[in-house]
Amino acid sequence: MSKEIYDKVIDIAYENFRVKVKDEYFPVYKTKEQFIDAVKNYPEFSKKWGLKIEESELSLEEMMLLELKLNRVPTKQITLTYNNEIVKYYES
Repeated sequence: MSKEIYDKVIDIAYENFRVKVKDEYFPVYKTKEQFIDAVKNYPEFSKKWGLKIEESELSLEEMMLLELKLNRVPTKQITLTYNNEIVKYYES
């Protein structure tokens, strides 16, 4: 998955969140970054909004294998789950 797709999925989830909480008595996270932080750090919040973000460091072997495929050396894998769809993104 490219960074652009990752950003688009985050934008969709955040907009869905903003629309739904507008009329509820729920703490509104003012920025997208605060929303992402809450998704990463609070499992109940993540579950409520159907978005899960997991980050993991890659092993040396994984980095070497992905370097051939991606033409760069990634160090981290980000797995994004939204509406039961799983996408992966690699950061260098």
